[in-house]
Amino acid sequence: MAKTKLKQCCIIINLEIQLSHMETNKKRLVACPNCKKLSEFSSGNAFRPFCSERCKMIDLGLWASEQYAIPVEIKPEDLTDESFDH
Repeated sequence: MAKTKLKQCCIIINLEIQLSHMETNKKRLVACPNCKKLSEFSSGNAFRPFCSERCKMIDLGLWASEQYAIPVEIKPEDLTDESFDH
């Protein structure tokens, strides 16, 4: 059963790749995650998915200043006595 699902996924991916090659004339526009301006999502846009270096650096700064974070559940066994020394 797992092999059947994998085969189906491969077929779907191949079809998507073929369709994307057929539509190479169309530009794919996405909203910049920072300013929401539409920008081309292609190898021609060095800052993708951002519209500019400025928006890319603003986003990097937010990650660096920990304003963005991936939530992680803290388990009791992860806590050690060293955690409380600081």
